[in-house]
Amino acid sequence: MVRSVFADTSIEKYLDNLIEHNEFSYGIIIGQATRQGKDSVIHLAKTSEGLPNDNSDDSSKDSTVQQLEVVNVKGINSEVLVDHALSVLRMIPGSFFVLGIFVASPQNVFDNSEDFKHLKTVLQQLVEVLKTENTNNYGCSDEFDGGEKLIFHYAGKRSSTCKTTNVYDLSKSGGGKPVDWKFQDKATQWQEFETIYDMDDIYNLQKSADATYDIEENFDVALKSIQTKLNASVVFLDGEEPVTNPTDSVEQFLKQKKSRDKDVNTSTVHGSIYYLCDKIDDNDRVIKYNGTANYSGIVCSKVWVAGKQPIEDVEKFIKIDILRSVTSRLRMYVDAHHQSGQFTLVSEPPRRVFFKLKSSPVMFSDYLFRGESHDTIITQAQTHMDIHLDKQNIVDDIETMSDEICYEEDIPVENVGKKPTTTPKKSNNRVIYAMGIMCAVGILLISVGVHVLLNSDNEEN
Repeated sequence: MVRSVFADTSIEKYLDNLIEHNEFSYGIIIGQATRQGKDSVIHLAKTSEGLPNDNSDDSSKDSTVQQLEVVNVKGINSEVLVDHALSVLRMIPGSFFVLGIFVASPQNVFDNSEDFKHLKTVLQQLVEVLKTENTNNYGCSDEFDGGEKLIFHYAGKRSSTCKTTNVYDLSKSGGGKPVDWKFQDKATQWQEFETIYDMDDIYNLQKSADATYDIEENFDVALKSIQTKLNASVVFLDGEEPVTNPTDSVEQFLKQKKSRDKDVNTSTVHGSIYYLCDKIDDNDRVIKYNGTANYSGIVCSKVWVAGKQPIEDVEKFIKIDILRSVTSRLRMYVDAHHQSGQFTLVSEPPRRVFFKLKSSPVMFSDYLFRGESHDTIITQAQTHMDIHLDKQNIVDDIETMSDEICYEEDIPVENVGKKPTTTPKKSNNRVIYAMGIMCAVGILLISVGVHVLLNSDNEEN
């Protein structure tokens, strides 16, 4: 059976614009794969290559970028493409994956065997990084496509070719398998699922071999624990028990809901996550740690699923989205502290902000630190997704700003999500403790004095 890919006509207009203004463009295919071989492409993100402009002064080198012109397939840099894919992965919901790469150029990339070979190698390197180095992001769609990734070439209307290649066996992939790529108006009907994940976990801080605290290592330990807890959890949709027929499509699930309640609103289906508390064994040892990290707050998850997709995949997408969101925030938090050089200062990681696509009900997202404006989202969307945003397309009230709390610099606590739980100020506690101790000492001295006086009176009598 030939694999099918459905993409909205707005994507075709985007490609036509690339062809009109550039001789050669390439980038990443973002979409939702299915085990049935009928995939949906939601967006194509063009990759831009650049390096610091050496003609600028030192103060502006970090912000000035001189674009490099890539004129053919051989000029594609796999490292630049991988970095771009990692940035894109942070911005897409957990129901979408990097399905492959695209090229827009007058010359067909499949006509030249060397060009096609280079594209397969680049694609293999991309998948390797997504699979091995970023497991918490779940960037690979292998579960759905078996490692068959897309290579799409567009040369203008009525002139496009798409093939798949197995990145785990390039020697046997040959010239690739043909794919039936179709542009259609409203190619896919998307259903929105929204879930709130409430976090309130405390993790012991562990020291490295050199007896120092490594913030990244401790984050990885926490992420693995969160991943384990999520994998063992159960997702209820709209407060109901887990679906009885997991192989039913999303469309069938919605029809059943409407048949039970004709007034039900299915524009957005709300999910709830339930998980068992950790079991404490009788023989567990008590281990002394010098510090703890508190992950407290609320993570908002939004995923969009095609109507033909099995309802059992919705639960997977929700969990993937939560893990991607938590991982992205912690990575951004670490990068920010690398730049500042401070790792003991306790502060909040960024909150999630969504932005709408003009031709689709689907929303992508990015993250804002306290003090950053919508301009940051607009810049990031244009840089990584090649999306030109207006401020009215940004939805920033799904995760609200957390209350600003003053912490001491020596308290190793991390807050994830929104509305973190507040802790009393240590300085106030110390004053209270000091006053209590002083009062106790005073009472003790008075008691001793009274006792001495009474004894002396008795001796005189």
